[in-house]
Amino acid sequence: MVRHRALAEKLLASVRNERAQSSEAMCRFREMVSEWRETPSSKPRRVLLVDDDETYRALLMDLLIGRFGCEVVAASAVDEALAAGPIDSYHLIVTDLRLHGETAREFIARLGPHHPHVLLISAFHADEVESIGADSFVSKTSPLDVIVAALSRALAAGAA
Repeated sequence: MVRHRALAEKLLASVRNERAQSSEAMCRFREMVSEWRETPSSKPRRVLLVDDDETYRALLMDLLIGRFGCEVVAASAVDEALAAGPIDSYHLIVTDLRLHGETAREFIARLGPHHPHVLLISAFHADEVESIGADSFVSKTSPLDVIVAALSRALAAGAA
């Protein structure tokens, strides 16, 4: 399992650094992630994933589905995310800091006061996570284990 994590970490770094969208690399990443799958909960947790980076969105979807057994609704823009269904039907919202045309702060403000746990994930440092309205933050440049741990904590918080 450690060997698989190291390989998955290298694949993630490759995608980050080269923005390679190699189908072979993505397939290998999916295989590695599926081997780490947690015991599924009785009811799949629903996650709204909003990121305008197609490659990174696909990687996060693979982690959420393959590792955590989540049902994921993915969007590349705020309007698309808001049109994807009632916000209260999600356990967790994962969003990038900067999106096409809007920021996470504007997106979260549009969610209203009663929304699920929001995990902000960005390549940019977010000192002001609380003022943005997010509940937690993880950097896109973090090691894979850190990203997985942040998703796990956010899912647990969203289920509470």
